[in-house]
Amino acid sequence: MTNPSDDEADQDADDRSHLGKGDAGRGRDTPPPGPGSAPPTSAPPESFWTKNGVALAGIAAGVVTACAVSFFGYQTSIETQRAEREQSSIEFQREERKTAYSDFLAKALLLENVEDKVMTTEYRRPLEIDQQAIDNLNKSQALLADWQTASDQLTSAAAALDLVGSGNVRLRALDLLDAHHDVSFAYTDMALARSQMPPDQKAIDAAVEQFESKRANAAKVRFEFSQAASESLGISLLGP
Repeated sequence: MTNPSDDEADQDADDRSHLGKGDAGRGRDTPPPGPGSAPPTSAPPESFWTKNGVALAGIAAGVVTACAVSFFGYQTSIETQRAEREQSSIEFQREERKTAYSDFLAKALLLENVEDKVMTTEYRRPLEIDQQAIDNLNKSQALLADWQTASDQLTSAAAALDLVGSGNVRLRALDLLDAHHDVSFAYTDMALARSQMPPDQKAIDAAVEQFESKRANAAKVRFEFSQAASESLGISLLGP
């Protein structure tokens, strides 16, 4: 028959054995939790900005870059359009000037051609009343009609040139108009000197020489106009 006190002793031994095993399972280095220890906590979860900050920053940078590229592209387009308009205006002005200069020069050459038809050899002799003189007078009247027409055309061309020409070209055009007016006046003086009675050969010769001088001067002034027109258009009159 077992003694109750022996059974209690065996139970106490078993309990101590289980407690010892629990202490060994917990490990020697880990102290048992004290009465004031806080329960273990997990790391706080990452916020939205922490997780996506880099991505959002990249998106923002991309938007800024796209806006900058768009802005500079727009500015470049505006500058390009402005430059094209300016270039178009320059080209239009150049073409307008080229047309006006060419027309004026053509009319000047036409007037010179009429002036060159005057045969000064005939005016070196005193006027005689005969059939030959009458025929020459009729020719002179027809020549004067052509002369007046050519002079009016040159004046009209000068008016058109004055609207678009450069300052220097307009001045040279006025010089050429004056030069041809001088030729016209010299022709009148030559005709009057020849018709004087009694004839004065010395006066006739002086009038003829003056006419030839004025006609040569008109050709010289026309060349000066051509030089000024070429410079205005950026063209070398003598070629490259």
